[in-house]
Amino acid sequence: MKHENRLRELRLSKGWNQQRIADRIGVSQVMCSKYENGLVPLPGHLISALARIFEVTPKELFVEITPAEKTSARETALV
Repeated sequence: MKHENRLRELRLSKGWNQQRIADRIGVSQVMCSKYENGLVPLPGHLISALARIFEVTPKELFVEITPAEKTSARETALV
């Protein structure tokens, strides 16, 4: 089963490589690749960490959000 996410898209939009993300979340580059390619599900604590790193909501790691659906900074702070 594949665990779809937007990690690759978000990472490339920042111009970062997998090793940079791996170092920030404390995993190997190989494990980062597995998460990015949906081969392994993301654990909850990494979902939170990645959302902070990419400055998105956890939901935005998995689905594309249109500007009208985007959560405001105030709403995000409440979560």
